[in-house]
Amino acid sequence: MSLNRCLTRYRLRQWGLQSDASCLLCGDNDESRNHLYFNCNCSSEICSSIASRFEFLPQGSWHESINQMQAITRNSFRRKLLR
Repeated sequence: MSLNRCLTRYRLRQWGLQSDASCLLCGDNDESRNHLYFNCNCSSEICSSIASRFEFLPQGSWHESINQMQAITRNSFRRKLLR
C-alpha cells in the first residue's frame, strides 16, 4: 500500500483498463487509495476502527499516516498485531 500499488479503479483507468473510476462503495469520488482510506464514508469507518485498535489516528493523507506508523516502536506495534 505504501508504494501505491493498490489496484483502485482510478489506477486502472490511468492504464486504460477501466472507463469509470468512481468508487464502487459510495460513488461520490474517484476510487483512489486516499479516497478509500480517508474520504469514502463506507470504507473509512472500517479503516478508522482498525487504526484505533493500534492507537493510530488516521491523518487525512497517506504520506502523513505512513510517517505516523513509522514513528510507532516496532515491539509495541508487533505486540498489538498479535493480540
